[in-house]
Amino acid sequence: MNALHCLFCGVAVRGRREHVLPSWFLKRHNGQGPFTTEVDGEPVAYASGVVERDHLSRWMLPVCGKGEEQTGGQDCNGWLNTVFEQPAKIPVRAALDDLEPVNGPAVRAIARWSVKTLLLAAHPDLVHSAAPQRGRSAWEFPQDWLPGLRTTGDLPADLSLWLGVIDPSADEESRVPDEQLLLPRIHHPHAAGGPGQATNLGFGLPDGRMAQFQLLSHPAMDITHPAEEAGLVVKLWPQLPDRLDINALPVLSREDSRRISRTFVRGGTSIDLMPEQTWLPEGLLSPRVRIRLAPTPSRDRLQSGHTNRSYNASGLADDVDLKQRAPLTSEPAEQGFDGH
Repeated sequence: MNALHCLFCGVAVRGRREHVLPSWFLKRHNGQGPFTTEVDGEPVAYASGVVERDHLSRWMLPVCGKGEEQTGGQDCNGWLNTVFEQPAKIPVRAALDDLEPVNGPAVRAIARWSVKTLLLAAHPDLVHSAAPQRGRSAWEFPQDWLPGLRTTGDLPADLSLWLGVIDPSADEESRVPDEQLLLPRIHHPHAAGGPGQATNLGFGLPDGRMAQFQLLSHPAMDITHPAEEAGLVVKLWPQLPDRLDINALPVLSREDSRRISRTFVRGGTSIDLMPEQTWLPEGLLSPRVRIRLAPTPSRDRLQSGHTNRSYNASGLADDVDLKQRAPLTSEPAEQGFDGH
């Protein structure tokens, strides 16, 4: 058996793993089962053959604790508790258990905790206490993401988080646009690139509805979410709303949930950007996907036939014309839920 090492500091962890979902969060679901795991919006059986369980699955990753401090460990599990879990504990309970509005720093604490949780749940080393027969596809994880998080406390760049409220019993006509955005793989000379990839997690609310969180990694690109544009989900990261009120969000149907889950399709074309590249072939990507290109080209380059581009404060080419959507030939990113 290969030795396990802490994903944050690299120290050997003696074969022990820590929970991705903390005990205080798991306890909020005591007695609220049965629970199911879903992939692509459909329930899947666990390895035992059952579809429902009376408690949430435990997800575990190798993270060092106090026991590894004598061998060079930094108690990264304790650090996660201090930086993410404790600041979010009261706000998460207020928003998801009591369904109370939260403001300002409480919104930030919920957003950071949610990004951290979904990010770790997408790690390729994740182990389930009761593995489903069909698991979610793990993300490609840059080696510097978690060590960088441990060093700076800053979440990795180019992550976006949305929240929607789902009523599984609702049978209204779907309102979420049935769009699929093919996520490219970016090789960028001026920024960290990689593949676009998404994951979803849903958690039951006390009134039978579900809070569906969706995390998207979009290196070197900016993406418009069709459900956000339609006013049906709220963006929680990196742009923070001033106020989060679960009861003020639109209530969506099960089909809406499925459409949100399949919005982002990974495995798109690989784009190798050259230094100072300022244009892309027309029709290469969805118009909702905008690649961050090089600074405005020089006059000589403009006179040689390249189209002029103006750039906004985010470094985006304002007039890159990407009107046609690439064909969806790739497998949709698998999504999962563990809730009612």
